[in-house]
Amino acid sequence: NVILCSHFGRPKGEIIETGKNGRLNPVVEPLKDILGVDVKKVDDCMGEEVEAAAKSLTKGEVLLLENTRFYKGETKNDETLAAGLGSLADYFVMDAFGTAHRAHSSTAG
Repeated sequence: NVILCSHFGRPKGEIIETGKNGRLNPVVEPLKDILGVDVKKVDDCMGEEVEAAAKSLTKGEVLLLENTRFYKGETKNDETLAAGLGSLADYFVMDAFGTAHRAHSSTAG
């Protein structure tokens, strides 16, 4: 199974429905096409709903978490956010070379 997370734009800790700082909904269909599998999406990146979705994945399924930058703590390397993200999987693969130098919860936490 694969759990994907990403930060998108600079929403500064606010939930924005659409646009360059918004939800990750626009990437679901392209991901399905590229990966050739169904992609489940949740509207958060930590919490009970996300944990339940991650635990319910069956072999080969993909889960997309919501924009990590909807949390103000993302750009401050918040320990709670980092722990929430880290609790979802056994392994972490960093595929964001252009942002790897940032001490954000989703990259350094």
